[in-house]
Amino acid sequence: MWGFLHLSGRGLWMAAAVMFSVLVVGCKDSASSSSSPSAESAATQATAMAEQQAYPLDVCVVSGGKLGAMGDPVIYHYEGREVRFCCSSCVKKFEADPAKYLAKLDAAIAKASENAPAPSVESGS
Repeated sequence: MWGFLHLSGRGLWMAAAVMFSVLVVGCKDSASSSSSPSAESAATQATAMAEQQAYPLDVCVVSGGKLGAMGDPVIYHYEGREVRFCCSSCVKKFEADPAKYLAKLDAAIAKASENAPAPSVESGS
């Protein structure tokens, strides 16, 4: 019954996007019979945003092992932040000293933002 709770990584984002799309389409159909391009674009934007928010590490923040090498990564939420691990035993190590591992994650985020292309600025002329 609750099989979606076992999804992780890209599968979880895709499931969330599909559920959001179903909700938007269901609400659109019950509100009126005319099509609403804004509802369709909202669903498309939600899917694109979910795919854009890539996790900054491709390795376990605890062991350093490649995420996905031992099956789907374990996704854990700590104080509103997503942290990914190679296995459930790394979650226990993380819980013993979260500040240590969050510092590694923060460093990866900072590095990723340094390497991100600067936003383009359009001139008015």
